[in-house]
Amino acid sequence: MLTINGLGRRPVYLAGAVLLAANSFLLFTLVNAQSSGLLILGFAISMGVHGMMYGPMGAFMAELFGPRTRYTGASIGYQIASIAGGFGPMIGGVLLEAAGGPPHTLYLSLFMSTMLALTVLAVVIVKETNKTDLASERP
Repeated sequence: MLTINGLGRRPVYLAGAVLLAANSFLLFTLVNAQSSGLLILGFAISMGVHGMMYGPMGAFMAELFGPRTRYTGASIGYQIASIAGGFGPMIGGVLLEAAGGPPHTLYLSLFMSTMLALTVLAVVIVKETNKTDLASERP
């Protein structure tokens, strides 16, 4: 996997999570501006930052496990996250209604940034696997 000066996947993933949390406030502000150009800009920025997380995610998650459990470990985590993440839109709808409707998106930004703060915490807790022998049972 190509890394920038041997940086590794963990710092890139971590930076993506931090930037996406900050971007959650910008995104909803641009969406509420009622301008097609600003809407496109908001989502373009979001997708660019999201790529910082999505790009290295597969390798980052797989490297957290030894060869015998790598596929199962990464898959179970991914599947549980898919199920839990499925409630995000429903929670967002409840928060948006509680805030008073579409122009009031602060609760959505806070929810999104809180979930990303949990992601940051999890990434900080796990160790970097860059330059680790991945053939060993415990990377």
